[in-house]
Amino acid sequence: LDDGIGEAFAELARALAPGAPLLVAMHGGAGHVQVEEMLGEPVPMYATLLSLGALTAHAERAGFTVQRAEVRPPYPFEYPTPRLYLMARR
Repeated sequence: LDDGIGEAFAELARALAPGAPLLVAMHGGAGHVQVEEMLGEPVPMYATLLSLGALTAHAERAGFTVQRAEVRPPYPFEYPTPRLYLMARR
């Protein structure tokens, strides 16, 4: 189950001009996260977590050329998931 991630990358590739940059930052991990509150406010959210390899693979399948892909651990005050960063070109 990819929850539409492949389709999202395909739409980004369709909408961006050839050579256009793409920068993606997201929470990494495996599985799904669901919360009902954020910063004290009722905000229902459902997220799919991916590995850096899976994120890179989605971008490449959509036709992007990945220029840089990095992961960092969360800071102590952040939600406890790694952060993924991807820089690519259409």
